[in-house]
Amino acid sequence: MPHSPAVPNQSPADEKINTWYRDTERELYNYPRLKVRLANLESYHADLYPSFTRPLNTIAVGQVGDHGDITAGYVAHRLHLEEEIDRTRRRLARIETSLAALSPEDRELAELIYIRQHHWGAICRQLHISRSTYYEKKRSLVTKLAFMLGFLK
Repeated sequence: MPHSPAVPNQSPADEKINTWYRDTERELYNYPRLKVRLANLESYHADLYPSFTRPLNTIAVGQVGDHGDITAGYVAHRLHLEEEIDRTRRRLARIETSLAALSPEDRELAELIYIRQHHWGAICRQLHISRSTYYEKKRSLVTKLAFMLGFLK
């Protein structure tokens, strides 16, 4: 069955362009929520596994699935939580490194759009630019960030 684009009369090449653009914007819009998520995951981890808990490599673990083996479940949950914390830290670091590499003008626009999440009209008034200039600058910004974040080659 041939590939059907998401938008009528849209070529697969156009759909690919929209994918990197959409993925980049999704990552940027999620940035403030990722910071909150990381703080909550770290707090949950600290509450569940206090600092006096032995390191995982010192815990003797039986075969996973042994009846009555609560240690394996404990280890699996703790590892999953720690992996999620590491993944979230890496995502945040990629975004922060990319934003830091932008020019001051691009960084300001990124902050207004993706961190403060202002409406385009308010941004146009604040920066004294037209709607078309806003969208040109935004497209350029997303293209730069897509490349830096690895969504665009």
